[in-house]
Amino acid sequence: MPKYSFVIPVYNCRRYLKECVDSILAQTVSDFEILLIDDGSEDGSATLCDEYSVIDKRIRVFHKENGGAASARNAGVEHAAGTYILFVDGDDTVEPNCLELVDPLLQDVKTMPVFGMCFDYWRGNELKRTELCSVAFPGECSVNDLTKSLSAFFDDNVLSSACNKVFPTRLLREHRIRFPESVRLYEDLTFVLSCLPFFEKIHVIGRGLYHYRNQLEKAHINDRVADLDRMRADSVPLNNAFFELGKTTNHIAQCASVSANLYLMLLEQHLLSVSSGARALCEKLPRYVSEESFKEALRSGAQLQSAKQELLSMIEQRRFNTIRRTFSMRRFRSRLRRTAKRLLGR
Repeated sequence: MPKYSFVIPVYNCRRYLKECVDSILAQTVSDFEILLIDDGSEDGSATLCDEYSVIDKRIRVFHKENGGAASARNAGVEHAAGTYILFVDGDDTVEPNCLELVDPLLQDVKTMPVFGMCFDYWRGNELKRTELCSVAFPGECSVNDLTKSLSAFFDDNVLSSACNKVFPTRLLREHRIRFPESVRLYEDLTFVLSCLPFFEKIHVIGRGLYHYRNQLEKAHINDRVADLDRMRADSVPLNNAFFELGKTTNHIAQCASVSANLYLMLLEQHLLSVSSGARALCEKLPRYVSEESFKEALRSGAQLQSAKQELLSMIEQRRFNTIRRTFSMRRFRSRLRRTAKRLLGR
């Protein structure tokens, strides 16, 4: 039985899959398997997966109907033979010493290893810039202290991704912790928050061991925040996961604050992405802020950032024309910034 299982959801990423798999095969620790979960690919990725399974016996391939990345990852959890699971997206890569640096931390079963993420911003085939995150708090930190300072850890992206952590397979199976498959927003964060109460500490390795590919010409967020009612429903599992973590650690107000601010941040993203008249805002916005898990966060002592408190107040005061004008101006300024960046080649 291998010590590690790398679970890779594969969907139409043939262009990058070889680089991804090769980065794992290059690990300085060889006690691992790779599970390629083909999620109904249509670009030849499935064939490439099968070819890899012939090249290296540590690679296993599973084909399934398309169900999304969460569904593919959950299938990987079911099939994994390793003691520990790492998740890697099919267009991303990991540094060759990733397992070597993680391995010593696993002697303490109550510690969740976390490592830095490099956000690589590409335009076409050219790497424009790299941003390192998840390393502002290196070393050990108790889950209690993390939750007490949840906003700072959240801002540094320590919690948002499942791809820069190591999870015990037994934990995920015994407690039926899975990625929510019916939502399109923050599946990773919901999953991580569900795991945290079963650990006493996290240990942050202050190096960027995971490379996340971000294509500058693709705007992923816009599609996911276009439908406000869908976004409202998608946020419920995440809001509940924040609340459960708060109850477990006795830091309900801190968790409620991050949850409520994130919920309103998504509303801001929607208003910046979708142009709506005052009448449409009058119908949609009160319904959004009346969602019960959001209201529970407010009742639990959530402290809102000033801009988000102002937005909530405008909705409660039914100042929908003011909201429409404010976000129209912000959209205009955002378009100007994007145009300037394109002209500068950034």
